[in-house]
Amino acid sequence: MADIYFPEDMKAYVYKWAEKEISDTAVNGTVSTFSLNNTIVAVSGLNGATPVVDYNNGDGTYAIRDVAVYYRKNGVDTKVDEASISTITGTTIIFAASVATTSADSIVVSYPYSLSGDKTTFTCSVKDFEKTGGESDSEVENTIGGCSYKKKLPASLVELSLTAIKNGIKLSQAVNGEMISTTTEIAGKTIRTTSQANNRAPRVIVIKASDPVNANVELITIARNVDGVTADHSGGAEDSWEESLTFKTDQQNYAEIELQ
Repeated sequence: MADIYFPEDMKAYVYKWAEKEISDTAVNGTVSTFSLNNTIVAVSGLNGATPVVDYNNGDGTYAIRDVAVYYRKNGVDTKVDEASISTITGTTIIFAASVATTSADSIVVSYPYSLSGDKTTFTCSVKDFEKTGGESDSEVENTIGGCSYKKKLPASLVELSLTAIKNGIKLSQAVNGEMISTTTEIAGKTIRTTSQANNRAPRVIVIKASDPVNANVELITIARNVDGVTADHSGGAEDSWEESLTFKTDQQNYAEIELQ
C-alpha cells in the first residue's frame, strides 16, 4: 500500500541559515574540532535533535540533510563526505581525523540555527503546497562559419507556493525579518514588529507531512537559503486568516525527503 500524506497534517517550520560561514579555527594539520558562530540545529529530524551532514551517494551526488561542510582550498570549495564528520554538537563540528593542510586552507559550513528575538522557533499549519520551476533548458547558438552548438542554460529557481494558517506572528514575518516583541514600551500593549533591515539573515523553511496511520512515515521538504517571500493575506469573517506565500531558492538548496 502506498504511503498517504494528508494536507491537514502539514506543518511549516522556520529557522535561520548561515550560508558558507568560514570557521575561525585554523587548519594546521593537527586540529579536528572547528567552531562556528551559532549553535547548529537539526531541522530534518532524521536523527532526532542531532544534526545530520549531507549524504554522499558515492557517485558525486549529495542528498540534503541539515548541514553542508566544505574544504576550501585555494578558493575552491569541495563538499565533505558525512563519513568524515564524527560529531556535531553546539557550535562545533568535530572531524573523524585531523584536517590536513593539503586538503583545506579553511573549513566552510552552511547550517541552520534558531531565530533570534523573543520568538526563537516558529511553526504553523499548512493547507496546501506546490513546487514549480527548477527546470533546465538549452538553446542553439550560431557561430561564424555556419557552425552551431547547443548551450545548456542555467536551471531556473525552484519556486514554492503554500497557503498557511495564521498563528500569531505570520509565516511571512518569520521569513522576512527579525521578530521583536515588547510589552513595556507602551503600557498595556503588546507590540510585535518585523524588521527586515536589522540583523537580517536568510532562512530555512521546512515543511513536514505525516502519514496519520503510521507516525514513523514522513514527507519532508527542505528549502535552504531563502531570502524573503511574497505574501497575500485573505480570509472571510468566519474563516481563519490565511497567507498565500511564494518563495524561491536554487536547486542545490532544495530537497524532498521521504522517511519511513
